[in-house]
This record gives sequence, C-alpha cells and structure tokens, in this order.
Amino acid sequence: MSEQELGKEIAKLLDFSADENIKQSTLYRLQFARRAALENYHPPLKIMNLGSGASVYGGHGVHFPAAKLLLLLTILFVLMNIVYSQFGDIDKNAAIDTMILADDLPIDAYIDNEFNEWLDSE
Repeated sequence: MSEQELGKEIAKLLDFSADENIKQSTLYRLQFARRAALENYHPPLKIMNLGSGASVYGGHGVHFPAAKLLLLLTILFVLMNIVYSQFGDIDKNAAIDTMILADDLPIDAYIDNEFNEWLDSE
C-alpha cells in the first residue's frame, strides 16, 4: 500500500466515524475553522536561482567572502595612504627646519622677500 492509498483509507475511516459520533454544531465549527485556516494560508515564497550560485532573494553566492576581503583591503589601502600623506608633510617641514637650524640655507634665502617660494622649490 502506497502512502497516498494509506492517506485515502485513513480519510475514509475518519469521515465514517465523524458522521456517526460528532454533533452538527461541532461539525459546523470545524468547517468554519477550516475555511478560516485556508483563507489565512499563504504559500511559501519560491526562490529563483540565478544560475551563478546566488538566489534572487538574498543569496550571497560563492564570491561573497572574496568581495568582503577585497573591500577590507581597499579600505586598508585608503587609510594607509591618508596616514602616509599626513606624515609626509611633517617630514618635509622637519627637513626644512633642520636646514634652517643647521645653517645650510644660503644667505640670499634670509634676505630675499620671496623666501616661501624658495622653500616650496626645495
């Protein structure tokens, strides 16, 4: 006996015993509850496959960890460039200060009104 045949046989037995033993008011309440349950039933969402390892409804696919790693490396690269550019300016200023303190600047640099232009050229 297959599963469907067994289910039909059980349904027949339940229907047969329900007709004899259950009151009409109880049958009416059961029918009302069944209708309410069927009206409130929502079939499950079917997930469509894109064919590339990801689903339409929120699947991340097989490349998701690689994308996270690429994003992390990009952020680290940008942050390192920002820090380098900030400290690079400090190093230039320190070199100029050292030259001034070591008296390595030519005398014309102290006399010239365009001293800032000379510093920018160095």
